[in-house]
Amino acid sequence: MGEVDFCVDGLLDAIFRLTENLNGKKVKFKETDHHNLAKRVAAESAVLLKNTEDILPLKAGTKVAIIGDFALEPRYQGAGSSMVNATYVETIERKAREYDLQVVGLSGGYKRTGEVDAALQKEALDYAAEADVILYFFGLDESVNRKGLIGII
Repeated sequence: MGEVDFCVDGLLDAIFRLTENLNGKKVKFKETDHHNLAKRVAAESAVLLKNTEDILPLKAGTKVAIIGDFALEPRYQGAGSSMVNATYVETIERKAREYDLQVVGLSGGYKRTGEVDAALQKEALDYAAEADVILYFFGLDESVNRKGLIGII
């Protein structure tokens, strides 16, 4: 119990000090600068594990199919203490427009909850058949990715 009290004391000290320092001031920052910094950090921390046949970077005019529910609604946070209030969230649909690519289609391809959806699957397969490259976006849904549950998937 003493160790918990010690940790809580440090946390409360920080909260009180920060609250006192703010003294009713609203913290302002330039959202575009913040977003540009986040993009730079993401670009500089990305790791390419494999680039078979030198597919990346995609060449101008490449026909791409964008598939996956996470392409339509990106997941950028967890639950509870890892929730954030993003000022701006990028989507692959918007980002793809910045490049000289031919997007043959954008499909969810699957339901995030894991339920089978034949219509979404067919749509995704049809787009994939037309494309030179498939950009596939997937991940854990919100119901599974919670503290304490990640290890029992």
